[in-house]
Amino acid sequence: MTPPAIVITAPPDGAALLINQVVGAVYQCHDSLSGVAACAGSVAPGAPIATSTAGVQTFTVTASDVAGNQSS
Repeated sequence: MTPPAIVITAPPDGAALLINQVVGAVYQCHDSLSGVAACAGSVAPGAPIATSTAGVQTFTVTASDVAGNQSS
């Protein structure tokens, strides 16, 4: 059993962003065996991520496949 793969295109891991910079979330989930059942990020695909405060921010995506495997 393998969990689904998650690919986050934007924002890139470790990106340094400006306060109030508009950056839309871009991510995809893939599972070539049983298929993806759910793929959700802390914001919807295309929606802007939070950049209103300085410091390290966290953006996460979780996925599950039809077989019940999960990844994040």
